[in-house]
Amino acid sequence: MNDVAGDEGREKLRTSYAAGVRVGYLVAPNVLSYVNGGYSGSEWSGSSLSTLVAGGGPTVLTTPSFRRDGWFVGGGVENNLNIFGITAPGWFMKTEYRSAFYDRITLPETFAAGNPFGAPVGLTGEAITFKPWVQTISTSLVYRFNSGGTGSALAADLPVRYSKAPALVAPAYNWTGFYVFGGAGGGLWAADSNLQSTGVIGVFGPAGTALTRDQRLGGSGWFGTAGIGYDWQFNGPWVAGVFGDGQFGNIRGSLADGDGIEGREKLRTSYAAGVRVGYLVAPNVLSYVNGGYSGSEWSGSSLSTALAAGGPTRFTTPSFRRDGWFVGGGVENNLDIFGITAPGWFMKTEYRSAFYDRITLPETFAAGNPFGGAGLTGTATTFKPWVQTISTSLVYRFNWGGPAGARF
Repeated sequence: MNDVAGDEGREKLRTSYAAGVRVGYLVAPNVLSYVNGGYSGSEWSGSSLSTLVAGGGPTVLTTPSFRRDGWFVGGGVENNLNIFGITAPGWFMKTEYRSAFYDRITLPETFAAGNPFGAPVGLTGEAITFKPWVQTISTSLVYRFNSGGTGSALAADLPVRYSKAPALVAPAYNWTGFYVFGGAGGGLWAADSNLQSTGVIGVFGPAGTALTRDQRLGGSGWFGTAGIGYDWQFNGPWVAGVFGDGQFGNIRGSLADGDGIEGREKLRTSYAAGVRVGYLVAPNVLSYVNGGYSGSEWSGSSLSTALAAGGPTRFTTPSFRRDGWFVGGGVENNLDIFGITAPGWFMKTEYRSAFYDRITLPETFAAGNPFGGAGLTGTATTFKPWVQTISTSLVYRFNWGGPAGARF
């Protein structure tokens, strides 16, 4: 959390809680795909703000702890754990994504005891507003008390008791082959950033000298995705494959240099090449993890004062690209659901977390800037992004429905 005077502190989401409803469809007798939504509450820490200048300093201002009420939407997949040849009656695993939205709150700033201005403890006359959006991905173990009883299992929808693992020695379908996919999703990026000297102007010190400490910046947005891959099914229920894809959209947020100067930074394009390995929790449902190379293209930024009245662009930073790596996972199931037969068509929902190294972006005076400067400023903003995305795609498998493909 920071203000326009260049003071910064840490804000922490300590606790969140929810009450909601969910509705789902059994894509296989032991696999539930669902969406959910409802009320969400949250408790936040409050913050102690100090100067961003490298080396830090005493706390200047504080903001209070607070709570926010809001709402969430999400979805997930739940399957029983009678897999890998292990019998586990009543035990399930669910993986779930949620997106929670909260209204803006106004947090009055208070002078901290011992602040460098010598001001008495009390309100400063200013406040920081804060409007959070929280995305989470979680995996949980579930125990269902009714799954082994005389009633039905899995929310009264399963007609059988699971006493042994599903027999996947001779699967009804063959997952080996090529596929293409396309879809859409949303994402967040967070970036650690500080201001450094480039060594061009001696007063700032040699190149690489930190002028401010790190602050955490962020952005959010939406994207489309498309890709191609190849899978190979082996040893019965196991599937491994390779793939490549791209994401095209607008995930944008703030880039700030720590002195009340701010601009917009946008992740325009990302692309990936990786491998995945998964397990068929049902003949038509693949649960998998993946990882590999990730590349990204970023927009560059035009920085101006963060004051409400705005002003002309003062500095610019260049567009750039970053290479890195990603890990993730997802679930893919065929679309023979709701009584509709769609041979070869699948749906997959996937989460990814991509990590990129820090880059140093030299600042340049913008034309018409209020300082009258030209060329490099002698400072640079560093940027170390971490990108999280969630997407849903339609998949078409070219080999589906071949000689091995009896209906199930």
